[in-house]
Amino acid sequence: MSGSFSKALLFWYSENKRDFPWRRDRDFYHVYLSEVMLQQTRASAVVPYYERFLGKFPDMESFAAASEDEYLKLWEGLGYYSRVRNFHSAVSFLVKEKRIPETKEELLSLKGIGPYTASIILAICFSKKEIAVDGNLFRIFARLECCDLEKNSPLSKRLCYDYFSERLEEDPGAFNQALMDLGEMVCLPHGSSLCGGCPLKSFCKSYETNTMSLYPRKGVKKEKPVEEKTVLLVMYDGDVLLHQRDKDGLLASLYEYIVLDGKWTCDEVREYLQDNGLEIKSVFSLDGARHVFSHKIWEMSGFRVVLKKKKALAGTFFASLDEVRDRYALPSAFDSFTCFLFSSR
Repeated sequence: MSGSFSKALLFWYSENKRDFPWRRDRDFYHVYLSEVMLQQTRASAVVPYYERFLGKFPDMESFAAASEDEYLKLWEGLGYYSRVRNFHSAVSFLVKEKRIPETKEELLSLKGIGPYTASIILAICFSKKEIAVDGNLFRIFARLECCDLEKNSPLSKRLCYDYFSERLEEDPGAFNQALMDLGEMVCLPHGSSLCGGCPLKSFCKSYETNTMSLYPRKGVKKEKPVEEKTVLLVMYDGDVLLHQRDKDGLLASLYEYIVLDGKWTCDEVREYLQDNGLEIKSVFSLDGARHVFSHKIWEMSGFRVVLKKKKALAGTFFASLDEVRDRYALPSAFDSFTCFLFSSR
């Protein structure tokens, strides 16, 4: 049974696998980088970031030597910036130690690496018999076995790991990547699976009983809190005021425009800036924007403010638009305001 399961899956993968640049070798640094980027991000969106990153930092030594501003700018738009900070910390440690970790214990000791990332690195780079369990994999397992457990429970993860581990016969890297592709291409979420083309349908209990849409069991989604923000593009002679966020917390160490808590009116913005010693030439409102984080939502209004004289608020500095584009990493939350800046240049 396990042999036919594995053969069916790997044959399907050989005919249908997606072509990504990080799948063209099994280099530790390349696989590690790709897996960090792929956390919370679709593979198609990762490709240009992966290629740019390796163009700038082709090996662990060059990345370890990079400044935070350098690597954050390359990461700009991918979000979840703690990923790249942890990656830099881990790579710097490995370069200093002059070693590549080859056991799960060693990998789990590195900052930012959890069981999934450790397992997929071991499977792809070192052909270790590991199963990288994530939401896609659990969805496949739940439908194969009509498993009614919630996906994030320790028991469900263990059952999923054991199920696929028992059926892994050869090439752990390809086996794991085949399951990833199956979850992305065939065994889709929200009951929209394309079962007719599934290589595992003869092993699937929910396909046999036509109950695919019931699995996995859906938990109750919590509503995300909404926070109102007011974004100010404070300009003088083509330059814009920037502020660097705190080194801890949401969007740590990234740069931003002037961001005020709450929804401010035009008159309130003018009064606030004048009270802080700025001479205002004009203020006009911008289209608002909405950004959804993993745990909250920002509803943003915005204003473009032009100054009569060049003076910065405390803790801020003026940057040219070229510097905004090439040097300072701004969160994607502000993309609509950045687009306005460059469209009105």
